[in-house]
Amino acid sequence: MKRLAAPAAAGFSTIKTLVQQKLYIEALRTSIALPNPNLDFTDALYANDSDIVVFNSILSGLARFGQFEPCFMFFNQLRQKGLKPDVYTLSSLIKASDTIEHNGMAHGLSIKMGLVQNVFLISGLVENYLKNGLLSSAEKCFEESSCLDYVVWTAMINGYIWNNKFDKAKELFKEMRGIGLDLNGFTLTCLLTGVLDAKEGQQIQGFSKKTGFLSGRSLYLHNAIMNMYSRCGYQSDAIKVFDEIPDHRCCFLDREDRGGFLSIE
Repeated sequence: MKRLAAPAAAGFSTIKTLVQQKLYIEALRTSIALPNPNLDFTDALYANDSDIVVFNSILSGLARFGQFEPCFMFFNQLRQKGLKPDVYTLSSLIKASDTIEHNGMAHGLSIKMGLVQNVFLISGLVENYLKNGLLSSAEKCFEESSCLDYVVWTAMINGYIWNNKFDKAKELFKEMRGIGLDLNGFTLTCLLTGVLDAKEGQQIQGFSKKTGFLSGRSLYLHNAIMNMYSRCGYQSDAIKVFDEIPDHRCCFLDREDRGGFLSIE
């Protein structure tokens, strides 16, 4: 068996020490900087007899650092080790799914493990399908989940907006209200990004005021309303909304809108 080169041996020793001290994120950073990070980090985990909490911490870090292939590799290893994946494990897998194939695998595992009703898993799967342009797959995932939570429904509304299906977004929003699901400022912000008719935007603005979402420092929603008016050519209304915001330093008008406004930094 070949001996490790001096730098690699030293790197492995450092990683092993960090894992033993439960400094998993630091160990992950050290591993990624090495020539052969996957092998060094895997050996360190096995040497420390790590449990599911450790693997979940590592998977979360890998997903956050954009290490997609290693994330799935570690998932396979935790299963080989006899550990049972949980909702946190799958959450990291979904976050790391940068391809249609990866998202399909994560979706299949969610179904197999009976976790297709989890709000954050479903919203993540829906968003991934939409980012890859698979609107029908996102709709199927959404409909099969039967998940009555505003997070999932907002993700689907946002997906319709991304895919220029504003009428479907409005229908889903109306259905969302009809069944009594909670709304928040982000749901309304998503809807406003697809508005091309100032009258529709005014209705959403009126609803936002009536429900109290425009009170206080709801800056994202204020920004969305300003940009909607600017996009529709109603600059004076955009300025009026701007004047109503308590802290002007934290708002902006989209540079890509064609209403003639500059961003306010």
